[in-house]
Amino acid sequence: VALLITCSNNAATCALQVLANTTTEQETQKLDGIVTYKQIISYSQNALNLILALESKGPDSKLRAILRRPPHNFSDAKLFGQFVVKSYLLQAKAYWHLREVKACGDACQLALRRIDQFVHDSGKSNGSSNSSSEIHRDAEIRQLSKAQKEVQQWQQKAKEQKRAQLQREKKRAQAMFG
Repeated sequence: VALLITCSNNAATCALQVLANTTTEQETQKLDGIVTYKQIISYSQNALNLILALESKGPDSKLRAILRRPPHNFSDAKLFGQFVVKSYLLQAKAYWHLREVKACGDACQLALRRIDQFVHDSGKSNGSSNSSSEIHRDAEIRQLSKAQKEVQQWQQKAKEQKRAQLQREKKRAQAMFG
């Protein structure tokens, strides 16, 4: 499961990198149909579906217990925090490139909610009792805090674009109806 989640998010990341690095129309035409922004959304949604299915099993599920132990050592902050935020952020970027500003903003909002769950609840114990796992969890929470800044930047871009779009529509309406 963890491998499928990371592979799905990595496929979305790679596809986004490939599309971001195409500079000419000819390069873009070569990629047409091979790599698309809709595929990026699909890959990241696949990762989200796996994560949410695992989360729905509850904290006592056998699979979650296996993922918490070596060699995986995945905490809830990693599985249900970082991986989810990465998926939503990838979706937001793809939606941005597809000029779907509302969907971009919605993905950012979902990511920020997930970050808040872990960052603001970081004072609560997650069942770990030894100090090394607490240090590991603190590091994961710090990574979520860093991701929060990037998500907020994308959310701000979406808000500004939406505002500009509304201004253009308002001007068109005024021109039509005086």
